[in-house]
Amino acid sequence: MKKHRGLFLALGLAAMIGLMARESHAETMSLTVYQGVGTGGAIIYTQAGDANSVTASTTVATGNQLNNALIAHSLGAYNFGSLGGTSNLGLVGAINGQLAIAGTLTVNPANGPGSGSPITVVVTEDGFGIPPNLHGDTFSGGSQSNYTDASTNSFTTGTGIWSDSASPPNSATLSGVTLLGGGPGQVLRQGPGGSTIVPGSYTLPYSLTAITTISLSPTAGAGTAQLSINNNLLVTNTIPEPASIVMMLTGMPLPLVVLGLLRRRRAAA
Repeated sequence: MKKHRGLFLALGLAAMIGLMARESHAETMSLTVYQGVGTGGAIIYTQAGDANSVTASTTVATGNQLNNALIAHSLGAYNFGSLGGTSNLGLVGAINGQLAIAGTLTVNPANGPGSGSPITVVVTEDGFGIPPNLHGDTFSGGSQSNYTDASTNSFTTGTGIWSDSASPPNSATLSGVTLLGGGPGQVLRQGPGGSTIVPGSYTLPYSLTAITTISLSPTAGAGTAQLSINNNLLVTNTIPEPASIVMMLTGMPLPLVVLGLLRRRRAAA
C-alpha cells in the first residue's frame, strides 16, 4: 500500500508539473510601436511573442516589416537593427517578476523624413505570479541609452506600469526617466526608473508594461546617429525574517520538495 501511495504521489506530481508547464507558456508578450509620445498616436507596428520573448521583424529575410512600416508612416530616416522584449515568466527558479525592452536604432536623414520625430515602444505581458502576493512588494526600474553622434536634442524616456487582475485593477506607475543625447562621439546615459511599493494585497496574476519613447537625430556634421536602448522592470519582495522559511520552500524546485516528503515517509515507516 505504501508503494502504491508513492506511485500515486509521483503520478500526481507528473500531472502537476505538466499543468504548470502548460500554464507557464499560456501567456504571450506583445510589442507595439506608436507614432508620437505615448500610446495615443497611430500604431506603426505590432508583434506578438511567446511567454518569454517578443521580437520585431527587422531583416530583409523576414520582410523587414518594422522598418517598412516606419517608411509608410513618414519615418524613413529611422531604421531598427533589432527591437524586442524579454521576461522571466514561468522560468524555473525565478523569484521576481522581470520584463525588459532592448533594441538598436540608426537615424539617417538622407534615407527619408522623420529624423528627431518621437516614437514610443511598448512591451507588455500578463500572467506574472511571482512574488506570490506578499506584502511589501517593490516595483522598480532602470533605463540605459548608448548614443553615438546623437544631437543633444535626442532623448529616450523609460517608464513602467504594474497592474493586477482585480476589477477595477490596482496599478502602480514608475515616473519617466529622460536620458539625453550627448553630441559627437559615444555617450552612455543611465538612470534609475525609480521605485514604488505596490498595493499591500493584490490579485494575481499581475501584468508588467515597459514603455520607451525615442527621439533620435544626428549631431551637426554627422550623417547618421546610432542608439541602443534598455528599459528594465523588476517586481521583488522584502521579506520579514519569520517569512524567510516559507520563501525558501516556495523557491525550491517542486520535485525536491516532494522527494523530501517521500524520504520522511520512508524514514517514519
